[in-house]
Amino acid sequence: MGIQSVIMRCGDRAALMGRMIIRLDVDIEELSAHALGTRLYHASRGCMTCRNAEACREWLAAGTDDRGYEGFCPNAALFSRFARPKPAERVADA
Repeated sequence: MGIQSVIMRCGDRAALMGRMIIRLDVDIEELSAHALGTRLYHASRGCMTCRNAEACREWLAAGTDDRGYEGFCPNAALFSRFARPKPAERVADA
């Protein structure tokens, strides 16, 4: 794999990670601050080396359900942990 394809892959994976963070409403400030930023660093590495990019891309494109990514995403537990509660979850917790 040449340097150009590595750079393209990194850009693609970073874009997928960003879309996933937005879709799941991950509190990026909280995630960045946790453990001096090492969690975010490890999440980034997980996305960069993920073998499930096509499943991620398809799940994001479908846009129909906020469930299902747990089966292919190496950062699923972390993203779930730092996701902001949905309005229905906030009401149920009150």
